[in-house]
Amino acid sequence: MKRIMAMTAASMLLLATLAGCGNSEDATTQNGNPAGSATAAATTSTNDTAKTETVAATDDGDLGDFHVKILDSSVVEDWEGNRAIRITYEFTNNGSEAVAASIVLTLQAYQDGIELDPTFIGMENEDEERDNADKNVKTGVTITCAACFVLSSESEVEFEATEFVSLSNAKVVKTFTIT
Repeated sequence: MKRIMAMTAASMLLLATLAGCGNSEDATTQNGNPAGSATAAATTSTNDTAKTETVAATDDGDLGDFHVKILDSSVVEDWEGNRAIRITYEFTNNGSEAVAASIVLTLQAYQDGIELDPTFIGMENEDEERDNADKNVKTGVTITCAACFVLSSESEVEFEATEFVSLSNAKVVKTFTIT
């Protein structure tokens, strides 16, 4: 038990140290765009004065070494017969090693401000684009992927993609109307 607590404390200390490594003169970026650009959300700090600029997120942008473009959606039936939303997106690997979108991205969907449960569309309906999310992609290659979520109502769905491991608040977002 002491070993686990020591490891947890060491991990927290390491994270705190890494968080302090940033230059407070530099503004953060969102969606791969420099702070102050039309699609950036940035906070800068100089002489203990904080200034926050927020502009709407976009459905197309960089998340670390990766580029994500959210494409479209359709209402489908999942493997249990529930109404679900299937969202397609393009994933481009701009990193130096082959990676899978499902490993490096966090995908979330919300309805009425509540996160939706992920799901699959049934074995009888092959979903090549869903399977693409698990395929390694080499540097410079773009692949179309899909993610499915169980719908909880008829209200709009907000879909967000973020980098799985990141100190950035960058995200790519698109809202879909359920029809």
